[in-house]
Amino acid sequence: MPDQGTVTKAITGSNNAANTRLLRRLFPGLSSLNTRESLPIHAHWRRIFILPTAAGLFFGFSLMLMLVASLNFNNNMGLMLTFWVMGLAQVLLLATFLNLLNIRLVGLRAEPVHAGDNACVHLKLTAPESRPGIQLRWSPVGKKQKLKKQPINESPGSHRIKADGTDIPLPLPTTRRGWTQLPRLKIHTQHPAGLFTAWVYARPDERILVYPRPETRPPAWIVGQDGQGFTWHHTTGDDFDGVRPYQYGDPLRLVAWKRSAQIHDLVSREYHSNSGERITFDWSQVQHLPVETAISRLTAWVMKADDAGLNYRLNLPGFDSGYGQGQGHRHHCLRALATYGLKA
Repeated sequence: MPDQGTVTKAITGSNNAANTRLLRRLFPGLSSLNTRESLPIHAHWRRIFILPTAAGLFFGFSLMLMLVASLNFNNNMGLMLTFWVMGLAQVLLLATFLNLLNIRLVGLRAEPVHAGDNACVHLKLTAPESRPGIQLRWSPVGKKQKLKKQPINESPGSHRIKADGTDIPLPLPTTRRGWTQLPRLKIHTQHPAGLFTAWVYARPDERILVYPRPETRPPAWIVGQDGQGFTWHHTTGDDFDGVRPYQYGDPLRLVAWKRSAQIHDLVSREYHSNSGERITFDWSQVQHLPVETAISRLTAWVMKADDAGLNYRLNLPGFDSGYGQGQGHRHHCLRALATYGLKA
């Protein structure tokens, strides 16, 4: 039979779970701040926050001065004007709140980008009727996730949400390769008067693919020939591209010794070939490099081979793309490089 401590822990755990479910039901706006949600996400009234803006605070302070002055001088017209403006402020508060009510986030999509570039996330929002003055921005969650407060994290200007749906592009900075979970999204508005700001948070349970950053000036690629093993030789021929700064891993036979002596710095010769041969990019070619450097170099080779219209193949531990070319084959290879060595 289980001891008393085990029974107590089980009861406590079940009570905590019940309390969490109750909290989520009563205060969905608070519980949704750190909970990922599947689409569609509905901005119902219990998850909308609203506070006065700086202009709204100044407006309220002015009303207080008007009220004090009217009471001090016993001015009925001043009191009537003050209470009329207060009623108008309440109407504007309700209008700002209703402008965000029942907006739905129904879809999103983003094309893969390379690490360090800005991904363009297209968000599709709908509303029961047209809603003007809607803005979006990415918002950090907790201390671990940080986003610099730059204009790049926010959609430019305000948008009108239509009943049939509005597609809004929202830039998202990327820093590293692999699958990137989307940060928290803030949908907010100050329409119609700018005295109040209403907002709702959404954490869509979606992610985007980020390709590795290609090496800026990679060395000439290596051509693999199938057989019992791999015989590696550098591409040579009449297509001489010029020289470039020596990079770690360049073979000594590619070093332009005369030119290096003239400028007192190592440079390597660079060739390319458009002869149509099938090229194999294998992990054994770059395994002497640091992992991220190796992935960056293979990424650059894949992109250059694809741009040249060559048939190429990518071999990684546990992955073989086979020979191919074109946009689909390129994405297949870059996706394997983006997720290599990372947890799914």
